[in-house]
Amino acid sequence: MITIKTIQTKRLKMKINIWIHKNDIESGTIKDFWNVCPQGSRWQDWFQVEVDQDTFVQLEDERRERRMNIIGQNGNDGIHYNIPEGADDGGDADADDLDQDNQPFAD
Repeated sequence: MITIKTIQTKRLKMKINIWIHKNDIESGTIKDFWNVCPQGSRWQDWFQVEVDQDTFVQLEDERRERRMNIIGQNGNDGIHYNIPEGADDGGDADADDLDQDNQPFAD
């Protein structure tokens, strides 16, 4: 049985298998990855590669940061929280003219 203390003292060298798109291989930069081959896509364009633990942690951190930037929970104005023009800023938009996501109703 491997304990946390054993891991800390021996620093196991883990290798993690991930799936990346062939475009990432060609560019030399991993933009997105999966732990299984993505189904419902052109699976022939995805390849399994092995990365070390440090690389995997860095990829996970970058993924987490991108996600936080999108949903805007890291203190910035993320895409998810864009306010339509005129809403909540003293503009002409009326609350009844906006849907549940504070977006104007389509005409």
